[in-house]
Amino acid sequence: MHSVIPTMKLFYVIIQCGDFREYAVTLEKGCVTKTRYFDVEQLALEFYQQIRDIYESPDAFEQFDMIVLSHVLRQNQRIRHRIQLPDGSSSTWNGRFKDQCIHREGECYKFEAFISAHYKEVPQQEYTDAMQDCDAMMHGKWIPIEDLR
Repeated sequence: MHSVIPTMKLFYVIIQCGDFREYAVTLEKGCVTKTRYFDVEQLALEFYQQIRDIYESPDAFEQFDMIVLSHVLRQNQRIRHRIQLPDGSSSTWNGRFKDQCIHREGECYKFEAFISAHYKEVPQQEYTDAMQDCDAMMHGKWIPIEDLR
């Protein structure tokens, strides 16, 4: 019996409805499909070119699982990170995403530095998956960043 290796297919799609335009990059391997959507054409093209260069490798699918904040957040968008404390309460840091970093109380943090600094403030807590504890304000509601990919 021969095993068949599924072929990888890569697509770049422009979706237009009236004045609204959205861009999508899709990678297919057998019956598994991953898609990432973009509001900005330049970001979509950069991601497409990045995937095109590696789409035959196993790393291609992993790129769809990584979150690049500039792909899911808008300039000046509110973001928060919460740490659950043993007593049931939580410690929350709020900031705004702007110019590829999170601004909080006069400091500009890259994503991981924002999370690390918050954990340093609450040292008894163990570092968890930062994406699970981060939300962004969308249409008046806090939405988990993981859900924005």
